[in-house]
Amino acid sequence: MATTEHVIKGTFSWAKVFESNKDGKKYDEASSSFVDDPDGGVYKIDVHLELDEFKKLKKTGSKAPQYSKEDESGLDVVTFKRPHIKRDRNGNILDWAGGAPKVVDEFGEPWDLEKNGWINNGAEGEVTISVYGKAPMVGTRLLEVKVLRNPEREDESTTKHDEVAF
Repeated sequence: MATTEHVIKGTFSWAKVFESNKDGKKYDEASSSFVDDPDGGVYKIDVHLELDEFKKLKKTGSKAPQYSKEDESGLDVVTFKRPHIKRDRNGNILDWAGGAPKVVDEFGEPWDLEKNGWINNGAEGEVTISVYGKAPMVGTRLLEVKVLRNPEREDESTTKHDEVAF
């Protein structure tokens, strides 16, 4: 199977796609705990998929749907990942396969954390993935995150709460 690229649309949650918020831990089976990843961790994003997009993803040959979970509204949630540092079998670094994914706004312009802020839960967008390899060794790599709509983050300090009389 040749490497193919696919665009999948959905609603985002837990977007850890920037150098400053990537997941820097990995599970260590020997100690049954999370430890610092010597290769710098992983960039990842959960994407909540409507049925048609989930079926589209399954048709790509990606194994990612096998590990999906269902959210409270019944949508399939798939986690797409990209390592900070990717190594081949001999331990050589594959620069093209690691590092932060490209993150852009609805116009295709690079995402500016200072101007645009974090990608909030409930943001809508597209992920571009590559599916590579040959069964049973098929891999999926996160290439790009395109944010089409990023809802305002609810600030707890400005949220109005009903007063409760005691």
